[in-house]
Amino acid sequence: MTVIGFPEGDEIWKERTFFDQKNGGYYKCFTYLRRWEQLPGPSDCQQRFLLDFDAITDSNNLSQMEVFVHDRREDFTNLGLLKPEQFVVVRNTITKLLIRPEIIQKQSRMENPCTMDESYSQTRCLEKCFWERIQTNPSLPCLFPSLMPKEVNLTKPECQTASAEIEQSQTLRKSMGAVMDQLWNCNCPERCSVTDYHILSDPTSACQTSGIENGKALLFYRFPSSRVPYSLEMGKLTLPDLVWNVGGIVSIYLGLSLIMLSDIIEQGCFNFPCRAFRRGNEIHGEND
Repeated sequence: MTVIGFPEGDEIWKERTFFDQKNGGYYKCFTYLRRWEQLPGPSDCQQRFLLDFDAITDSNNLSQMEVFVHDRREDFTNLGLLKPEQFVVVRNTITKLLIRPEIIQKQSRMENPCTMDESYSQTRCLEKCFWERIQTNPSLPCLFPSLMPKEVNLTKPECQTASAEIEQSQTLRKSMGAVMDQLWNCNCPERCSVTDYHILSDPTSACQTSGIENGKALLFYRFPSSRVPYSLEMGKLTLPDLVWNVGGIVSIYLGLSLIMLSDIIEQGCFNFPCRAFRRGNEIHGEND
């Protein structure tokens, strides 16, 4: 897929090859990273992509492209580890989207910790763990290094023949599910700060609506609102926590009550001898 960004020269593109577990084939994925920050709010029509369908293949059978919008700190993966916003761009059409980001701040708990490291990616950590473990499968004869992220070292020989590639595909399709079920113990915590995106259609777009070239598609995107929702995760109060909290409060008041009671008793014991002594002096005075 060839994607032309506007303005030119300011974009960063990352390319990955993914294995399709359903049909055993391969497909390319291009990730666009902006060099500059995009402030939410009203903007013009310069935020757009021109998608060239004919540059992908010589065949005219390609009629649509899948587009995913996700947090740039979480790398895209087709292993089901990422839940991005997804939509389809159709050939010879113009698509206009409104994107609304939402910031979610999670709490790090002992039973479910999270990390504040902004350079950390949970999907990258899990995918690294996945490819390291799947390479330990003795039935896997070889592997294409382009299928793995750059953080993973290739420990299998690279596939050189068509028969080896077919055997690789068959082994991956059989073993991927079992390896995915074991990723829970990879020590890959979530990020505490997450940016979630919501996609809406643009009902009243004033941007270009005609003149698209054959074999291409135009995608407009905007962040229309300057107000970004911020969600703060609060700790859940369980029944044992409630009992401990109530018990602590009761013990404090009970402690104060016992202290006050001891003060009253002590004060009473102190005053009684004084009164008895004063009464004794009065009696002696009368006798004199």
